[in-house]
Amino acid sequence: MDNIEAMHPNALNFVRRAITTGRLHDEYLGEDVNFRDAVCIFISSAGGEFVTADEVKKYGDNATISRQRLLEGLTVNAPLSVASALTTMLTRCSATVLMPPLSVAEMRKLTERNVKAAVAELGRFARKVHVDELGVVNLLIQSYPELNAGYVGSDVADVILAPVKKKIEDAPNLFGGFRAIDVSIMGVNDCSDEEVSKRMKARKRLGYKVDIKIEKGCRLCLTLTATGLVTLPAVQDGIITVGAASEKDSFASLVGVDRPKEYLQKWSSYFASHTQHALRPEHMLLSGKPGTGKTSVAKAAAAMMSLPYIVLNCTDLGSALAVRQVFAKIRKYGGEDGIVVMLDEIDSICEDRDGKSPDYIERLNTFLQEISGFNETSKALFIAATNRIESLDAAVTRCGRFGQTFTFGDLTGDERWRLVDMAVQELGQAALDDGMKAFIVETTQGFAPVTIKSILRDMFMAAEGKNPDQRSYLAARRRILNGVANSKNETLCEEELKQVAAHEAGHAVMHFLREPSRRFVQTTVMPADCDAWGYLERINDNSLIDHTKRGMENRIDVALAGCVAQELLSEPSDGGISDLEMATQFAMRYMRAGFSEEYGLAIADADNKSPIYLEQMRPHLNKMLAERRKIVKKDLEHNMDFLQRVTSALIEKSVLLYDEVAAIGKDTLGESNLNQTGGGNHV
Repeated sequence: MDNIEAMHPNALNFVRRAITTGRLHDEYLGEDVNFRDAVCIFISSAGGEFVTADEVKKYGDNATISRQRLLEGLTVNAPLSVASALTTMLTRCSATVLMPPLSVAEMRKLTERNVKAAVAELGRFARKVHVDELGVVNLLIQSYPELNAGYVGSDVADVILAPVKKKIEDAPNLFGGFRAIDVSIMGVNDCSDEEVSKRMKARKRLGYKVDIKIEKGCRLCLTLTATGLVTLPAVQDGIITVGAASEKDSFASLVGVDRPKEYLQKWSSYFASHTQHALRPEHMLLSGKPGTGKTSVAKAAAAMMSLPYIVLNCTDLGSALAVRQVFAKIRKYGGEDGIVVMLDEIDSICEDRDGKSPDYIERLNTFLQEISGFNETSKALFIAATNRIESLDAAVTRCGRFGQTFTFGDLTGDERWRLVDMAVQELGQAALDDGMKAFIVETTQGFAPVTIKSILRDMFMAAEGKNPDQRSYLAARRRILNGVANSKNETLCEEELKQVAAHEAGHAVMHFLREPSRRFVQTTVMPADCDAWGYLERINDNSLIDHTKRGMENRIDVALAGCVAQELLSEPSDGGISDLEMATQFAMRYMRAGFSEEYGLAIADADNKSPIYLEQMRPHLNKMLAERRKIVKKDLEHNMDFLQRVTSALIEKSVLLYDEVAAIGKDTLGESNLNQTGGGNHV
């Protein structure tokens, strides 16, 4: 032992310190390794004496040893033979890195030593070597990807050596080697350790490229040129994802988030303030259906404030212990500068505590305590997201926790227009004309932003460089929404296809006859789902127009027209059950609104669920629907040519747009007759 201490005092002291703080874990065996045996192997293979078990025992058995930390410490403080021996031993037991990260100062010291080693190594290939050692150190320090994942040992030397060795291997007969080697650095500014540390926390590093050329006189010139700061990709640390926002994550790439963006300005001022008692804004709770951009708001907030972000799905927090461990990691990554934390599906751990188990309540209380603890000790913005805000425990949304709530509703027409422009630009495609954009905006009401982007991506992929049209857009829309990829319903025989086409043509023709100025999206014999062989898709299916007296009558007529047309052109079937259900619902609403003189104005049951009430209403419903059906049949018989042409076009094309149906209608009816449509006869 004395021998080893005399030979390698720094290395041995480092091992002693490591023994008191860690353990070795064999990933292959899946179990801990006896540390005493590991140290004995290390010391003996380094050329020293064995250390007895008693000698090692006094340093403890059960702490964490870090392969990387030991390598770095030994490379700096001990001969390469010691580091090599330790590498062999740790490779043998596949040690896991489980130690705190290095400081920038420690990395700089390590880097300087290994750059000198690299320069010495270059002397083997040339008589004269000139290296900008300070420039190399600055470049390497600023290009470390993370504080705990920098170059280790000879890896630093390899940054310089690898390109040179490769060039030598490519030119082995070049006069027996190079007479001189120059290593120069371009575009690297001197940067303080504090600035480097700040960049690393923000997950930014310096990128660089390597250029090699051979000049006259067998002179090899290696140039390392900085290419500017780059953002590191997000990494997974257990159940959390840690990343840095890039330019594409900014608020400029989002729509419909003006209110959250305005509020985040207060957080930006808070993070910029270095006053200890600065007033902290409320944490944010975002509510809305999936795909509305809740997670994107968190990344945009991080980009606005130049902070790293963490994304955590709360369903992974299975216990109070898991909550404490995750918040410890959040503190580690946040530090003094701050961090943005996105807590997705917060309702999975923060539902109303009434009736919940003791373990659930303990986890909930631990979570709330950790949130409150951050308010006192560290700077962090927590942005929680939920689709079920009504289910949250009252303690979650009180002042001091998630006291600021934002609800993500449907995008407006102007917002969808901007989203289409941005999505097309992101996809690198030529701008769409205004008519095409207007059609997309018109037919995506109520769609989440992510759904609209997916439809556009699918549309451009299917177009294969050609200009997409409305039909190709609807095909992409159908694939994304319903998973229907076929261009034609090939599962129907000729007679079945005729039945479906007649049915859908009836809906389309009656819609056009009743409301010729009100556009619809499409009528199709493509299956919308497993229960419908075709459908008529309306625009704004819950318009205020549909709640007027005339509007309800029109909806009833359109619903009944499918079965009537099928009866006129083909064979009746049970395919109109859902249409009859819809017609009945509108008829009941029609009567309850007082529009039926025979039924009267009184509403016996506001909930509309009483069996007696329904039984009293049934004869009136049957009478009204029968009368409306007669009117629908008469109108379709009067416009039989129109109905037959639309049916034939549907059989041929599978999908008809509104403009195509309107063109057939105008050609068949003529302008004068067309002006007389728009409601038919009324009860």
